[in-house]
Amino acid sequence: MANIVVCCDGTWNSANNKDGQLPAPTNVRKFFADVAEKDDENVAQKTYYRNGVGTSGGVFKRLLGGAIGLGLEDGIKSAYKFLSETYERGDKIFLIGFSRGAYTARSLAGMVCSLGLCDLTNPNLSEEEKWAAVRAALIRYQTEKKDGKVGFMQRHVWLKQTKELQGFDFDQEVPVHFLGVWDTVGSLGIPDDLGLLKALIGDPRKHAFHDTKLSDKVSHARHAVAIDERRVDFTPTLWTDVDSGQAKQVWFPGVHGDVGGSYSDHDLGDLTLEWMMREAKDKGLAFRYGAFVRLTDNPQGQMHDSVTGLFKVRRTRPRSVPSFTAKHDDRSELSAPALVRHRRPAQGEVAYWPCRHLQIGESVPLKIRAGERWNRTGLFIEKAGHYRLQAEGEWLDASIKAGPEGAYDGFHVAKGAYLLAALPEAYRGALRAFRQTRNADNSFSRRLSRAPWFALIGVVSSGKGVNTDTKKLDTHQYFEIGRDYDLFAEGDGFLYAFANDAWATYGNNAGHLTLRVERVG
Repeated sequence: MANIVVCCDGTWNSANNKDGQLPAPTNVRKFFADVAEKDDENVAQKTYYRNGVGTSGGVFKRLLGGAIGLGLEDGIKSAYKFLSETYERGDKIFLIGFSRGAYTARSLAGMVCSLGLCDLTNPNLSEEEKWAAVRAALIRYQTEKKDGKVGFMQRHVWLKQTKELQGFDFDQEVPVHFLGVWDTVGSLGIPDDLGLLKALIGDPRKHAFHDTKLSDKVSHARHAVAIDERRVDFTPTLWTDVDSGQAKQVWFPGVHGDVGGSYSDHDLGDLTLEWMMREAKDKGLAFRYGAFVRLTDNPQGQMHDSVTGLFKVRRTRPRSVPSFTAKHDDRSELSAPALVRHRRPAQGEVAYWPCRHLQIGESVPLKIRAGERWNRTGLFIEKAGHYRLQAEGEWLDASIKAGPEGAYDGFHVAKGAYLLAALPEAYRGALRAFRQTRNADNSFSRRLSRAPWFALIGVVSSGKGVNTDTKKLDTHQYFEIGRDYDLFAEGDGFLYAFANDAWATYGNNAGHLTLRVERVG
């Protein structure tokens, strides 16, 4: 009997990961390095580490690997081959991953739990024969996930490839003992807002068969999720409706790279690494002597800004973070470090995630600034609650005066920008007519197309992330507030507000509105 540990690193992350000129191994790499060769009972622990997508090949291949997840299936095949060469009945499988490596680990768990493992332990097998069997196994799994609904050519390929499996034994009852992931990123393929590129060169995502739902053959599952990440391209794929005895999904302070430990200043990463290692240790995995001593315990550690470089011109979106006034909700829980930082913010932080629940009859005034893409209100909206929102005041879109209902009527030379924006809005509308690009957007269109320019917009962050069934983004609840709006909340989430401007032009906005929120039911 042995413990078999497969570690899949994140996008552009490898064993030689650096933050600038400083070494910055991710939590996956540290986890892998700290696994002991044997446990206290002399049980062997066999390890495998896989670099993240975007770390091999030429510049173009690396760019595509990081941008759209090209090469992720290669990681699944390599890890599946290692398991098939190594696994024996009675072994315990531990799958570990971060970012798209977390997606790889979860996809691998889905494949192993559904298909089982092909026996590649025969020492007389050539590498060519092994890889042929792995490719065939992947195609068999792909076909089964599509319930046999494949075209003639696909079925021809499937029949041809599955001949490679003749003569191989399959163990179809292979459980996954432990699945531990950091901030699963589910974005694969070309983003919808680059719809023209998708239409021209196609989208690898249309062939996706990855199953990231949690199988009942996974005994223990753990997911560390970043509270403060806002890049829409890094929206997490969360587990929903899972047995709390089987899975823990815990939110930690920090952005995606903080939680995954990919910065040289890794205090926040150490918090999640210690949590994951202790969870794995509790389920039978042994670590090297001193592995825990090196980790810091600092919930007020440095938090990094992930919206830099090219991501400054990409869309952002707050995550569906649970309420800080209650530790548990129906999907996940806040970590102890998150609650500590909430009570005692880091140096320089005025507050960390202020959180207030309104009682019926209670109201609060809020200042909504024109130049903020996401105005945090600190109000946590409860599902099925009835709230009355009333706004007043005046703000400026460059030199255009506007109120809560949008820019005032009448001629203004600066309104020519609204006319020019008709072109990108028409382009966006055309893309949204197609199913594969229904979430298309661009930086020069109104964020909410059905509302007037510079109208006051509200958002409840109730969308859970990337849906494990549809592979599409669950949307938050958007609504036009105007001067007066009755909100009936479709789900739990924090309330945000913004001026209905184009993503690229918030820098010339000025002023603020006063928004009063009252709970009436």
